[in-house]
Amino acid sequence: MASEIKMPQLGLTMTEGTVTRWFKTVGEAVAQGEVLFEVATDKITNQIESTTTGTILEIRVPEGQVAPVQAVLGMVGEAGEVLIVDGTSAPAVNVGLAVPAAAPVVEKASEAKTEPSGAPVAPTQVSASEIKMPQLGLTMTEGTVTRWFKAVGDTVTHGEVLFEVATDKITNQVESTATGTILEIKVHEGQVAPVQALLGLVGEMGAVGAVATVPAAIVTEKSAPVVAATVPVATAVVATGVPATIGSDGWVKASPSARKRAQEMNIDLAKVTATGPEGRVVEADVLGFGWVKASPAARKAAKDRKIELAEVVPTGPEGRVVERDVLAYSENKARTSKTSPLAAKMAPELGVDLSAIDKDGRIMKADILAAAKIPAVTVPAAASVPALPKTKPLVGMRKVIAERMQQSWNVAPHVHLTVEIDMTNALALKEQLAKASGEKASVTEIIIKCAAQVLTEMPVVNANIVGKQIVFHDSAAVGVAVSLDDGLIVPVIREAEKKSLREIRAAVVDLGSRARSGRLLPDEISGGTFTVTNLGMFGTDHFTPIINPPESAILAVCRTVDKPVVMNGQIVVRPMCNCVLGFDHRLVDGAVGAKYMARFRELMENPLLLLIG
Repeated sequence: MASEIKMPQLGLTMTEGTVTRWFKTVGEAVAQGEVLFEVATDKITNQIESTTTGTILEIRVPEGQVAPVQAVLGMVGEAGEVLIVDGTSAPAVNVGLAVPAAAPVVEKASEAKTEPSGAPVAPTQVSASEIKMPQLGLTMTEGTVTRWFKAVGDTVTHGEVLFEVATDKITNQVESTATGTILEIKVHEGQVAPVQALLGLVGEMGAVGAVATVPAAIVTEKSAPVVAATVPVATAVVATGVPATIGSDGWVKASPSARKRAQEMNIDLAKVTATGPEGRVVEADVLGFGWVKASPAARKAAKDRKIELAEVVPTGPEGRVVERDVLAYSENKARTSKTSPLAAKMAPELGVDLSAIDKDGRIMKADILAAAKIPAVTVPAAASVPALPKTKPLVGMRKVIAERMQQSWNVAPHVHLTVEIDMTNALALKEQLAKASGEKASVTEIIIKCAAQVLTEMPVVNANIVGKQIVFHDSAAVGVAVSLDDGLIVPVIREAEKKSLREIRAAVVDLGSRARSGRLLPDEISGGTFTVTNLGMFGTDHFTPIINPPESAILAVCRTVDKPVVMNGQIVVRPMCNCVLGFDHRLVDGAVGAKYMARFRELMENPLLLLIG
């Protein structure tokens, strides 16, 4: 089934992007993770990887054209697959100017239209805006709402911080895109929602409107009729649906995005209620499948007690599960499961009153025997069984790191070159900078500056391979690896070759601090062309780093240690540091890598050369 290629949201403020380059044409095969196209915003240019494997069936937005975030740029599917456009078959085309790439979501509930029906319906004209889960990075598919700064009934203005979202890499505060009153919060603190899912509504008090199925808000003109009703403040009207249309061969009628989402969430499409035209399951139906209406306190209580909300009988307003429902369910479950079946059978036979047994856990056979004062039969202890090793799922940041490192090692043939550098002059310059500025200085900024300078002199090391082409970059965007408690992140210093040592120092301190507190922006962790990683502070004398894809080289810095060296026929002690360049041998030859390190060592041992370029 064909999958959509969409315009990604590369930053919180991004509303549109320009497709500057397609690396594939219609009919060409593309693999998941392979660079597919390039997007430019007002801030950065990024290469976008394919999220699926298949053949390019259609390109709707050609190079040089602008498209809004989440617009459909093209289609990927099986070779020879026929696309369905507006209910009719359509051949694959290279530039679909006749099929405009429209944004797939409706931002205003008032824009939703309904088809006429025999029964009268309430007015649908409202002024409510949807609060959606933003896409904070290229690889983000879902986020956790960690905090709401406003409650239902509170007023909010455009640009005011509304809620906080955490991903596997960063935590960001999201501003409101509308002014009004918080009418409803659908996804509460601690809950996870997919990108573009509907989190809540902002509008006028007492608004009347038609809102799509929770949690996503994808409403089109061909959606099933929506029954609207007057709602107080925090209650939305859910779109009516019908059972999914299933063909004689068992094939469920569903949109490509719905099939993809159902596969990701392991949901049987045949069980999903359809709201699309002619019984078609759309993505919003999949996202809303199994959603239980419950209060935040009820959700917390259920999570703490490991209770499925779907099993709890609701007594709250309009079928909402409230905390007392969860507590009552938990108490009843504990009461029915407190006694084992055998113990329950033995108790009346031996004249034991179960209520008289004071035990926190489950009442077992031995407890009945003890209460009846009948000695239990001693059973020889079984051979001890070794405890199973502790495990935890590979998820979040660790999963992303694992996938990226495996991809890099499998795709790029790594070569590593090591040079030993005399750090005497670099350390002296560091001390002079600290004394002159009155601020703390380090050799890190000198290393980054020297590395960036050599990148401008040897542009092939600053380039990368995309498909069958070599892409050269105009400036050095140097990533600095920052270790976190649960992984690693690489914020990027752009145009490092143009920055002063003081500016680089300020950037390293700022990015490192915000990386550890999870406050980096998406733009600050993407678009790097070269990476510097330093393990010297841990006493490491040598290591071979793995390239950070899609880059082609990485520089490893080890500890600086005093060593005896021969200079001018004399044995002297010098602070020496091993530096290792790892590079992609498909692009960078061994001689080029050696020249890079020779020039890098020359600048590090004579940093005043930076003044003359």
